[in-house]
Amino acid sequence: MDQPVFVPEQGMFVTSQEAVVLREKIDGIWKEPYEVAQELQKRISKAQGRLKKTNPQIALRTEKFTWRNVHNQIDELQSIYEEERMQGTGGFVRRGLNKIGKNASTFEKWLKLVPQNESYAAPITGAFQVVLSMGRRMHEVRREIFDALVEIPELFEGIDRWIKLYGQLDDDLLMKTASNLCAEILRVLCEIVSHFGESHGKKFMQVTFKIDSYERRLSYHVEDMRKAHGRFKNAIEACSGKLLGATYDISYLTNSRIAQISERQEHLIQITMQTMQLLQDPEKLSEESRRNVVLSAFHRQLCENAVDSSREKENVQEPEKSRSMGKEKNMKRIKLAHIPEFDPEVGHRHIKLCRHNSEVTQDDDMERLGWVKRSEMFRSFLIDRRSGYLLIEGNMRDDRVCHQSSLSLLIAEMAELLEIVRPTVFVTHFCGLHAQEPGCFRDIRDLLIEFIGQLLMKWDTGAFGKPLVEGDLKSKLESRDHDVLVQVFITLLSKVPKPWTIFLFIDAIDMYETPERLNDTMVVIRELLDLVETEARRKKSRTIKLLVTAPASTIEVGNEFEAREGQSRLMVPDALDESMMDDVGLVDMVHSVGLG
Repeated sequence: MDQPVFVPEQGMFVTSQEAVVLREKIDGIWKEPYEVAQELQKRISKAQGRLKKTNPQIALRTEKFTWRNVHNQIDELQSIYEEERMQGTGGFVRRGLNKIGKNASTFEKWLKLVPQNESYAAPITGAFQVVLSMGRRMHEVRREIFDALVEIPELFEGIDRWIKLYGQLDDDLLMKTASNLCAEILRVLCEIVSHFGESHGKKFMQVTFKIDSYERRLSYHVEDMRKAHGRFKNAIEACSGKLLGATYDISYLTNSRIAQISERQEHLIQITMQTMQLLQDPEKLSEESRRNVVLSAFHRQLCENAVDSSREKENVQEPEKSRSMGKEKNMKRIKLAHIPEFDPEVGHRHIKLCRHNSEVTQDDDMERLGWVKRSEMFRSFLIDRRSGYLLIEGNMRDDRVCHQSSLSLLIAEMAELLEIVRPTVFVTHFCGLHAQEPGCFRDIRDLLIEFIGQLLMKWDTGAFGKPLVEGDLKSKLESRDHDVLVQVFITLLSKVPKPWTIFLFIDAIDMYETPERLNDTMVVIRELLDLVETEARRKKSRTIKLLVTAPASTIEVGNEFEAREGQSRLMVPDALDESMMDDVGLVDMVHSVGLG
């Protein structure tokens, strides 16, 4: 007897003869990328030989061409180029590494769906490892080459749901577009890898005499890859439309069947009633009528069971759906345009300004800043989930840099480093610097508006749910009432996925502790502290951390932090002895506690 054979690409069992036919069809569709993959493998071998001559430390073996190694190389290079950030080198490399790291997982998922992916995954992975093996010399790689490499995984940014759908669809046109996309990706990688396999003399001749311009060939293949990606995405959308239509048809047929059962039930009830009337006159009761009595009762019970079962399912789902729809109906989507007086550029501008002004910070302030980074309380704030808030105070204001201190530099450094840490999101507010912005009200409401606006900007990553708030809150935003702003901010925080860590940075809070601002300031500070404590008590919840700095000592704010459980107020001494002056870089700090 012919044993059934399971075909993964079709997701079903077929006969052995059908399996042979299907395999021939699939091999025919994927013939082109297979041939290009073999060519890429040859160029990788040639490039490896050339790289070993120029850099003996590079020793990549084919069996080590795994995507895990690509992730490890990216992490290592990100650390290297983050340390060189202040030197102004490798800016395009840092940005490219961040993009590859962000989209690598999605690209890897797509590779796993490719039939016989071992024939394509190893050469593709090897090409990435060849380029990334340059290590500290990555910034010497030609810009157009590295940009082309970065664009490959970037094509799959934000299309996780399409990839999941691709694995459930069986369509020849879709498979052909996927095959074409894979082939174009392999061609781009062939051009990239071939650059590393050519001698310096040949490269010089090509550039000098314009022979077969490398840039022209590379850009040609990159453009073809983009077009293939567009066709692939369009094919998935078309197939998803068919799938949605089929789902609708099934739903329609199910509802029609229920209607037929109900109609049949009514008919059987009529037969039963007629038969019962006949029972009252036994002389008129025939054998057929007796049979109808039994059959009508039997069919009636079956129909009632079917209809009741269907209605039970509807009744279970309907309240949940009603509650969800009712709740959704009262929620409104909020956008940046709804936030009054919010400038999206202010946050980044203040961070850059703090980094720039660090050059004129006094040496003794830098020493005290090093003491802060090394302190046990600061380290506990970074690594301990239960240590959710910290107030740092010290006489560290620099008169030469208005409205700013070395503590401002601490927050700017942390913000820049957290940009590459996932899953982490942060918001910042520099009270002193914000007071210099034109048209600002200069109170705690500015802080809330900055927090809400910056948090909304994070939705561009696509990692969070819809930014929905209650409709009446949205309509009251223009009033700038601090209670409304607090509720909107807390609502948005609740939309951040639970595995994420949220950092709230407030610099120079003493600016908002003046008599006319104190009451509103303390209300907001207490709300934020309560929010941090509430999230910390929940299991498997998001983590919220609040860091507040004050170059001048505070009174009410400091007392509020001291009133909370645990040590949460760090006073920086005015004078440090030599044993306290040992500085530690924040980069090393972040990596040592496992956030990097």
